[in-house]
Amino acid sequence: GFDLDMTYGDALQTCEQLVYGGYSDWYLPTEYELFTMYVYKDNIGGFLTTLSTDYFVDRYYYWSSTLGSITEARALDFNNGSWSWDICNTKYKNYQYSADHWRARCIRKEN
Repeated sequence: GFDLDMTYGDALQTCEQLVYGGYSDWYLPTEYELFTMYVYKDNIGGFLTTLSTDYFVDRYYYWSSTLGSITEARALDFNNGSWSWDICNTKYKNYQYSADHWRARCIRKEN
């Protein structure tokens, strides 16, 4: 897998438009799916769980697709498992004005 540091809107769009490994049915995980990934993060591998020296580049929060309001989306800290509601400005589906930049891990369901 691979992770990207981006706004909520960019995370949604990237996952929806991703073509990787011959598949195009990728999506941003729900909070339940993301937490399951956290539980099995050591088996899955590749998650950022500690900060580098540049805090503003490497983050250990990951976006979920779960929304709490028109301005907040759920993000999970892969260092300690804590949840956060982060600014994503979903009003009018105008996600590009998100204030927070976190990581995204696109997933797909196996058929």
